[in-house]
Amino acid sequence: MNDNYGINISGGTVSGPMAAGSNAKAVQVNHLAGLIKKHDLPPEARADLAALDEELAQPEPDRTVLKVRLERLASYAVLAESAAALATAIFG
Repeated sequence: MNDNYGINISGGTVSGPMAAGSNAKAVQVNHLAGLIKKHDLPPEARADLAALDEELAQPEPDRTVLKVRLERLASYAVLAESAAALATAIFG
């Protein structure tokens, strides 16, 4: 099977982290983890990311849980763009 996980951008401007492929969500989660550490965000941000990662590992993740955790992570200005990218990877 030949799956194409590429990113095709036609016109416009794109900024921020992007990931494609079968491991795209994990790449985005790792990027958020790096930002949380780099900017020394409070433990609540780490807890939200851990809960999000745990939910993503479920066979059928609860979309409401994912949405709430992503919204809380996006409330930190430094994480907003990365959280939005992960939301796009999850919800399309």
